[in-house]
Amino acid sequence: MDEQEALALLGLDQPTGGEPPAEVRARLSDEGDVVAEVAASLQLARRRGRLVRFEQRSPAGRDQPVAQMLCVLFGPLVQTPDLRLGFGSLEVGPIVSPHAIDVPLLEGIPMYEWRPDPVIPVTAGLFRLFSLERIVAAAVSQLRSSEYWHQVAEKLGKAEPMSDRQQAAYARLRRSRVPGARPTEREIELIARRYLQLVGRGMRHPLRQIADEIGLSREQVRDRLHRARSPKLGYLEPARPGRVSAEPGPRLLVSTQLAKGGEKSG
Repeated sequence: MDEQEALALLGLDQPTGGEPPAEVRARLSDEGDVVAEVAASLQLARRRGRLVRFEQRSPAGRDQPVAQMLCVLFGPLVQTPDLRLGFGSLEVGPIVSPHAIDVPLLEGIPMYEWRPDPVIPVTAGLFRLFSLERIVAAAVSQLRSSEYWHQVAEKLGKAEPMSDRQQAAYARLRRSRVPGARPTEREIELIARRYLQLVGRGMRHPLRQIADEIGLSREQVRDRLHRARSPKLGYLEPARPGRVSAEPGPRLLVSTQLAKGGEKSG
C-alpha cells in the first residue's frame, strides 16, 4: 500500500458530505503473512506551536484547537507464529492540510480536497500520538464485522458467495490473537443503544448478535455493557439479577432529549 492507496482507503479521495474521515479502515489480504492492509487517520491541531491530537470539545470550552491538518498512518497487518497480530511495517504521513498551516480551517475547503503539505515535517512525536493497539483492534473488529454482514447478504441473495481464498483469509483472522484496547465512550454508547433496541424487540440473547454485528467477542460486548451500566458513564441502568434488563440510563436519556430538541428547532 502506498500513500495514495491509504488516502483512498480512508475515503480522502472523494467527497465526504462534511463528515470527518474514517479513523481506521482495513482491507482483507491473502498474500503470505499479511492479514490485512490498514490505514488510520488522526486529526491534528496546533497548540502553543506544537502539533497535538485534535479533540472535539463543547462549544463553551475555551482554548479549543482548530483541526488544521490530518496525519495518515498505514501498513500491513501480519500474523506472527504464535498467532498474534501486529504491524509488519509502518509509514507515518503524509500530513494533509488546506493550503497552508498558519491559517484556520476554511469552511469552503472540505477535507477530501486537502493535499499532502510538504511544509509540515513528519516527526517521531507524531507517531506517538497514534494508539497502535487501538488501531489493530479496530481493524480486526471491522474485518470480522464485514464477514458477518457478507454472510447475511449472501443469505438474502444480495451478494456473491465468498471465494475459497476469502474464506481462508477470514478463517485465519478468526484464529488470530488480538491485542486488547480500552474501548472509547462512543463505542460503549453505541453498544448500549443497540442492546436497548434488541431487547426491546424481544431478543433474549442479544450479546451474541451484537458481537457478530460489530466484530467483537461476546465477552467484549458483555464488558462494554458492564461499563455502560457504571454510575460514571450511566448509559444503562444497573442490571436486575436473574433477568435480561435494558433501561436507558441518565446519559442516554439526556442525549435523546437533546437530539429531539435539535430536530424540533430545525
